[in-house]
Order: sequence, then C-alpha cells, then structure tokens
Amino acid sequence: MDEGTQQLRSTSLKAIVSLVIVVQVFLNYLWHHRSLSPDSSRPYAEQLAEARQLVHNLEELDRLQHVDPNDPSLDSVEAQMKLNLDAMKMHQDKHDDKNVTFAEYSQKKYYPFSINTGSVCRDSDNEIEQVYLLMVIKSMTGSFSRRKAIRDTWGHTEQMPVIGNQLKIRRLFLLGKSNTTDESNQRREMLLKEEAKEWGDIIQGDFQDSFRNLTLKEIMFLRWLPRHCPKAQFIFKGDDDIFANVPNIVSYIESLSLSQQRNMFVGSVLYPSPRITDQRSKYYVSESLWPEKYYPPYVSGGGFIMSYVMAKKIFEAMKELPIIPIDDAFMGVCLRKLNLRPTNHKGFKSWGVKYLDHDNCVYREVMTFHKLQPEELQNVWKRFVISQNDEICAQSNLL
Repeated sequence: MDEGTQQLRSTSLKAIVSLVIVVQVFLNYLWHHRSLSPDSSRPYAEQLAEARQLVHNLEELDRLQHVDPNDPSLDSVEAQMKLNLDAMKMHQDKHDDKNVTFAEYSQKKYYPFSINTGSVCRDSDNEIEQVYLLMVIKSMTGSFSRRKAIRDTWGHTEQMPVIGNQLKIRRLFLLGKSNTTDESNQRREMLLKEEAKEWGDIIQGDFQDSFRNLTLKEIMFLRWLPRHCPKAQFIFKGDDDIFANVPNIVSYIESLSLSQQRNMFVGSVLYPSPRITDQRSKYYVSESLWPEKYYPPYVSGGGFIMSYVMAKKIFEAMKELPIIPIDDAFMGVCLRKLNLRPTNHKGFKSWGVKYLDHDNCVYREVMTFHKLQPEELQNVWKRFVISQNDEICAQSNLL
C-alpha cells in the first residue's frame, strides 16, 4: 500500500470516528433528557430549574457559532464543538435552501397572539399613557441573554442619560414560536411565559419564528399598536443584536419640524437593491410576489425610526399588498404605495463592535450599530456611558 493510500485511509478513519462520537453524544443527550418532558407530577420549580440549565447550554452553543475555531483562547473541546457546529449548520443550510426552492410562501397575514402584553403603554391605573418613544425589538424565543442585555443597557429607560423622566420611553419585544417541537422548545416556551410575566414587555405571534416570517412580525406589531399603544408618538424598531443610542434618537426627533416628525421614516437606506432570483438563497423572492428587478428604496431592518402616523399608514398599505418574505424590503414596498420614500441617516451603522474598539467618542454620534453578542453589548454600554462625559470625550467627526 503506497503512502498516499495510507494517508487517505487514515483520514477517512478519523472522520468516521469523529462522526461516531458526535452521534453517540447526541444519543446520550436524548437518553438523558427523555424523562425531562413537562410532568405535572414533578415540582414546577424543579422543571423550571432544568429548563434554565438547558437554555444556558443552548445559549453557549449560540455563542460558539460566532467564534473562530482557530482562536487560541478556545480550549480543544470548544474548538472541536465549533467545528462540529459549522459542519451541522452547513448541512442544515443546504436543507433549508431546498425548502426555499419548493415551498410556496404563505400569504396569511393575521395570526392570534400566543403572548400578548397589553400593559406596556399603560400606567399603574391601567390607563393608556402618552408614550414618546416605543422601542420595538425583534427577538426569538431562545434569545434570553440578548433580551436581558438590552434590558440592562440601552433598553433600560431609567438609566438613559439626558432623557431623565421628562419623556416616557417604553420597550417591547416581538417573537414568533420556536421552529421545533422537541423538549428543548417546550422548556424555552415555559421560560418565555415566566419572562413575559416578570417583565411585561413581550408579544408573541402564533406563527413559526423564521427568517422568511420576519414580515409577519412587522404585521403583528402594526396590528397590535393602535389597540394597545395608541398614544405613542414615535417608534424605534431594531434587532436584538444591536446597540441603540436612545439619547441621539430623541435629539434627532426633537430637531425636526412638526411636519417632518409626522412623516418620519428614517434609517440606513438601501438602494438599488435587486430582487434575488437564485432559488437556493434565503433572500429568494419569486417574480409572482415582486415582478420588478429592484425593490423600492428601503431602510435596513437592523434599526430605524418612524412616527406613529407613518406606522398607521403603512399598516393600511400592507392590507392591499402581497407579503414579501424580506421584511425591510416589504416596508419599502409599502412606502412606495403611499408615494413616500425613506430618509437616509448616516448614524445608522451596519458594522459591529470590532470597528469601535479604538475610540469611545464614536458612541455619542451613532444612532445604531449591530452584530453584537450580549457580553459585547454590556461592554459597549459601559463605554457609551463614559462617552457622555464632555470632559473625557470631545465631539469627534467620525460620521
């Protein structure tokens, strides 16, 4: 047997052994958790503790998805887990692509609420409040640590510098249902109900939470808004991996005239943006849903602001349009139907924390930036608070 053949056989054997190990670990996991399904005969506190531990493990897997397997700070076990995750994700992406290719996109717009927080915009007497800014964040069932990080930082309105108690600012998370029916999903849903009860800042639609259903979150919120928060003046919408400079957002709104405020729809405008025709892409949209080569101008869904008046107009426009599964592009289509265009603002950034490590001063000038892990957001928040001190950080010209 020549050297090349021996090397090939050795490599193949290692691959088979690795696969066997992964399968064995997975089977052990199923065996261990087979008895952990919700059981009325077991104490609720015990089930809740197990659910929290499982969610912690899932969040650790989520963290590993965003690291480099060659990072020297990782130990060998973490590095191998990362490599295994990447391999499984690649396989899953190929499977998802096939679903995108053959599945017909649903046009059902209205779903019941699984969780409906109706008290976000109500005072202690259950009266509707005059809310200046409603901060609306798209999240997912298992993203507990992301929501906690937001509540601890820019979403914690009591900590906002500059604003004080003069303006009422409220927070709301938008969720769909988990896309699995296994035991881990049952625990996530149980913990989510506890979280919603504790914080009162979550609404959840009874539809599958997936990339191609993000538009349903937009529709769900705009349907919820006039009934539960009809006195909101302005709305900020963003993802749960962003940093938002709320004082800057408020200052920008205050700088506008009343007519500008009324018709406000502001963010990072994307144009021209072509309709993706590759059926293997998750961004694929069929010609029957959008026959044009390009979408109308729209803002990145990572973060934008609009007036309550605009939100109501967009909801009315949505009723007459077919759903496009790219949520931010769909908002642009709604704006065009209203003969309106979004306004670009250079403070809405698409880059993340790695570009900001060198300068605290930039935090006082941005509106948003994203792609942050929860621990990164906590660090960014500390630096943002420091940047508010004029004696430490002078105004820079980085934008």
